[in-house]
Amino acid sequence: LQQEGDDPDVTRVSPKALAEAVAARAEELATRYSTGTVAVISVAPDDVLQVLRRGGWLSTRSPYALARDGVELAVLYPGDARGLEFDAVVVAEPAAFAPNLGRHGPLYTALSRANRTLSIVHSTPLPEALAERRR
Repeated sequence: LQQEGDDPDVTRVSPKALAEAVAARAEELATRYSTGTVAVISVAPDDVLQVLRRGGWLSTRSPYALARDGVELAVLYPGDARGLEFDAVVVAEPAAFAPNLGRHGPLYTALSRANRTLSIVHSTPLPEALAERRR
């Protein structure tokens, strides 16, 4: 059982700023956990990938693994993150995660991948279950 780590942080941005904000937070965490693992989990990872690539991040062993200056991070769809764990995770736009059989399975998967730091970046209102936890 992990006893370390920060409380999750939640950042609301404008829709136009979403991909940039997600990429910026991922870069911060990749620097912080430079010898660990960091991932962005999104239902629209291509937007974030474009921003990161413009910032000098290059594809490595797969189209969704990127590296810059010896630091790596992954940008994944929720299903691709299933069963994986990371030191830090940025979940992009939780309201865009489609329910599975009436439950928030893909969103739950994304939110439960971080061992140390969880960041949520969104531009639309949070799903009710997340919004209630913030109150």
